[in-house]
This record gives sequence, C-alpha cells and structure tokens, in this order.
Amino acid sequence: MNPPPPGFQLKPLRLSDLLDTVFGLYARNLLLVVLVVGVLQVPFQLLSDLIRLALPKAPTALLKRAARHHLLAVQWHAVVSWIVPELGISLLLLLVGLLVVFPLQEAALTKVVADRHLDQSTSLGSAYRFALGRWPSLIGLIVLVSALYVVALLVLAVVAVLLHAALGTLGTLGSLLDFLLVLAAVVTAVGVSIRLSLSVPVLVIERSSPWPAVQRSWELTRGGAWRAFGVILVLFVVEIIAGLILDLLVALLGSLGGGTGHPLGAVLFDLGSVISSILVAPIILVGLVLLYFDFRVRKEEFTSDQLSAHLAS
Repeated sequence: MNPPPPGFQLKPLRLSDLLDTVFGLYARNLLLVVLVVGVLQVPFQLLSDLIRLALPKAPTALLKRAARHHLLAVQWHAVVSWIVPELGISLLLLLVGLLVVFPLQEAALTKVVADRHLDQSTSLGSAYRFALGRWPSLIGLIVLVSALYVVALLVLAVVAVLLHAALGTLGTLGSLLDFLLVLAAVVTAVGVSIRLSLSVPVLVIERSSPWPAVQRSWELTRGGAWRAFGVILVLFVVEIIAGLILDLLVALLGSLGGGTGHPLGAVLFDLGSVISSILVAPIILVGLVLLYFDFRVRKEEFTSDQLSAHLAS
C-alpha cells in the first residue's frame, strides 16, 4: 500500500458514522467491489454447474426405495455408483471454494476497501496481485481458526456430556441446567467470533502471519467487543434483508423463464443467485475493514503520519 495523500486524516467514528461510512464506501465503489468478488465467483459457479451437469443423474426411484431398505444388491451398487462421485465432487468444490476462491476474494476485497478508505487509487489487478502474496497466510489462518473452533467444540461436548450425566437425575432442574449450558456455549462462541473478527484485516493490511493475526485481533477488540458486535449485527441484518429482496427478484426472474424445471428458467435462476451473492457478500467484510481502522484510531491514536510510516515499511 502507498501512503495516504497529503491532508488525509483518520479519526474515531461514532457507531452511526461508521455504518454510514461502510455503506457510503460500498456504494461509491460498487463496480470495483462487484468485479473483485465476481472475477472468481462467476467462473467458479459456472465450472461447478458444468461439472454437476456432467455427473450422472440421481436415481430418484432407487433412493426412495433405499429409504425403505427394499433394494437388491445390484440396485445398491447403482446408488453407490452415483453417490460416491457426487460426494467426491462436492468435497472437491468445497475445498476449492474454501482454500482458493474465498481467501483470494477476502484478501483482494480487504485491499480495495483499505485503499479506498485511505483515499488511495486501486484497481482489480493490483488487488489480486496483492491477494496472491497473502494467499498462503490466509489459508494458514483458515486452518488455524477452524482448528481452534474444533478443539473448543470438542471440549464443550465433553463438558456437556459429563454434566448431563451428572445432572440427569435432577429432572426439571437438570433440563434447565442443560439449557443454560447450551446458552453459555452459544454466547461464548459468538463472543470468541467477535474477538477474532479482525484477524483477516490484520493479516492482510499488516502483513501478519496467522497466529499473530489472531492475537492482534483479540487485543484490538479488548474492551470494544460490544461495539464490534453491534456493527456486525447491523450489517448482518442488512445483509439478510438485502439477500431476501434479491432472492425474491431472482425467483421472479426464474419464473419468467419457465421456472427451474425449464432450461432457460434454471439458467436465469442460477445467474440471478450468483449476482445476488456477489452484491450481498461484501457488506460484512467492508464493515470489518473499517472497524479495524476505527479500533486502531481509538486504541492506538493511529494518525495519518503513523499510517504513512507503517505503510511505507
């Protein structure tokens, strides 16, 4: 990143100002944001659709009979011959999306949002060149955070089983304590997610490695988790509402083409779904990048001069 232009100043933002900045930046840079997300999402979706079209059709009648356990050995072989490649392709597409499409999109979009917030010029090409440099670290961050959640879930599961066994004889009181345990687990999971929400902006903007990025996000949000939760919650609600509206428009578009049962309707529905996803997906990440800068200004009194020195290094 280049230093911000002369006269640029960072300042702490109130919650309403921060949200206005999120939507204003998104609206002003809509085309670039859409291109950053769509340049990988559209080809990936088209490739996924083509691969699935090439797969054998699901043996619907056999699957219905399988539910009643009325299949012969040959029929079971037909079901297995369909389901194995189906699961294999689904797993492969999931891995490609999780380890290639998703991290590159996040890094490129973070770069674009940071540049535009700092009033710097940027482009699709420069964003993805930068993203490729951060790609291995982002994969490491995804693996690290996933591992942390898996370990936490296993610990909570063991604790829940032990407590349930101990409290199972308490009747109604035991059921109430089970409910409170589940509620505590949900609250803890949300709280940890909020504290780790700045990991990607830290890793991309500060060129950090995975574990220091997690630690840095935890430290930045210390004492400000409720503020981060409020911003993310509002953006999540906006994303849900915008997604529902766009999904209704997509359904209307698909029905005009004859519905999903008609080839034209199916194509229009898939195309509309991809466009809807591209428009809605960036909202929360834009907010997280701006929230990262806001926390740095508030907690570290980060000034434009410090930013220039930081970016130059």
